Amino acid sequence: MYYGQSYLIKSAALFKQGYYEKAKQYIEGYEDLSWFEVLDEQGKKEVEKFRLWAKANTYCIELLLGNVSVLDEYTNYLAEHPNEIPTGLARIMEAANAHGFSIEHILERFPEFSTDNNKVEIVRIEQHFRFHYQKAIYAFNQQHFAEGLETLLYCLSLSISNKEHSETVLCAAQLLQYLNYASDSQKEQFANIMKGVLKGEN
Repeated sequence: MYYGQSYLIKSAALFKQGYYEKAKQYIEGYEDLSWFEVLDEQGKKEVEKFRLWAKANTYCIELLLGNVSVLDEYTNYLAEHPNEIPTGLARIMEAANAHGFSIEHILERFPEFSTDNNKVEIVRIEQHFRFHYQKAIYAFNQQHFAEGLETLLYCLSLSISNKEHSETVLCAAQLLQYLNYASDSQKEQFANIMKGVLKGEN
């Protein structure tokens, strides 16, 4: 399905740049490919795959545009497609931080993904980091500073272990911004992590 793939790639590029309305136009190009005249069983499966991708990506865009009305619908979609939960939760968290809406009921619905920092193997590291970073920002926005700092310290350790320097700088900068709210043990943990970074550079 090279036709659908080309629209998918273009929409993904626009999405990444934040051109959500333009991305929606390209999503329309692959959301219904059933009009292809010759489709074998494999082709029908590909059409269905593109339809689901279009549905999920449209939900994400609507949320990032501030359309909270699709939140419960998208959550139900994620429950039916567990493989998409990590990416979906990260996008929901990002939208909540951008538009200031509550998602506590969403996090309660997927506790295994939203609270367990040890299940890195179930998702790609990049998705795992993005979700927990956004979760930390969400906690700060809710004035849950201890929780936000704990999550951000986890993100910092994760970025360092994976040698993601830009993410390390991002986490360190956020931690410094909220360091006044940190407990003594959190401050000590942050200091020890930074000492480890310096040792690694020597």
